[in-house]
Amino acid sequence: MFFNKIKLEAMLSGRYKCTFLTIIFILFFAANPALDEEHFLHTPLLVVYYLFLVLAPYFITSKVKVLAITLPFGIAGIAGKLLFDYSSITANTFAFDCFFGILLISFDLVLIACVIFYTCSMKKISLESVFGSILTYFLIAFCFADFFFIINRVSPGAFAGVGDTDVVASFRNMLYFSFTTLTTLGYGDIVPRSELAKRLVCIEVLIGVLFVAVFIGRIIALFTSYQMQRGLRRPVNKRISTYKVRHRSIRGIKGPGFAVRSRKKKSMFNVE
Repeated sequence: MFFNKIKLEAMLSGRYKCTFLTIIFILFFAANPALDEEHFLHTPLLVVYYLFLVLAPYFITSKVKVLAITLPFGIAGIAGKLLFDYSSITANTFAFDCFFGILLISFDLVLIACVIFYTCSMKKISLESVFGSILTYFLIAFCFADFFFIINRVSPGAFAGVGDTDVVASFRNMLYFSFTTLTTLGYGDIVPRSELAKRLVCIEVLIGVLFVAVFIGRIIALFTSYQMQRGLRRPVNKRISTYKVRHRSIRGIKGPGFAVRSRKKKSMFNVE
C-alpha cells in the first residue's frame, strides 16, 4: 500500500515523538496570536498545523490502521471547523454544527488516547515519558476548547464574556478559557451560563487536578527514581570493572594478585 511507504519517523523524529509534538504545539500556541488574519504567514501556518495535526496519530503509533480510521475524522472535523467562518455556507444550522463538532471531538479523543497509549507502553521511564504526559495535558485543553467552541455555536449565550462573533477570535477565547479552567486559575472574565457548559467546566477542572496529581506526578516520580538508580549504579560498576582489570580475573585468567593470595593461603594451611 501507499501508506506503508510513508515513514514519517524517518523524516521527523523516531525516538522523541512526544517531545517533537510538544514543541510544535507550544510554537503554534505562541505564534498564532502574533499573526493576525491579514498577515501573509497566517494561512500557511494554519495549513501546516492542521496537516500535522491530522497525521499526528500515525506519527505516534506508526500504524496504517490508525491512520485509516483517524484520517477521515480529522479531515472532516477540521474542514468543518474552517467552514464555520462562512455563515453563507453553514447557514448556522444546528445539524451542521453538531455533525462536524462530533467528528472534531472524536478526533481529539483518539489523538489523546494514542498519546496516552504510547506513553504508557514505554519500557523505560525517560524524558520522553515526561513530554508525553505534558503533551496529553495540552491536548486535553485543546479538546475542551473545541467542545466549548461547538457549544457556543450551537447554543449562543452559553458563555458570558466571549462577546465576539468572529470564529477565529471565538476559538481563541475558548482556548484561553479552557487553559484557565484546566489549571484551575479562573480569572472570571469568561463565565459559563448554560447547564451543559457548567457541567463540562466541572469535568475539565476535575480532569486537570487529577491528571496533574496522579498521572504527571507518577511519571515524574518514576523518572526521578530511575535517574537516581542510574546514578547509584554507575560508581559500583566502575569499581567492579577497576577491580577486574587490576587483578586480571576476567574469564578465569589468574593475575599476580591471585598468585600472591594463593601462596599465602597455602602457607597458612601448612603451618596449621
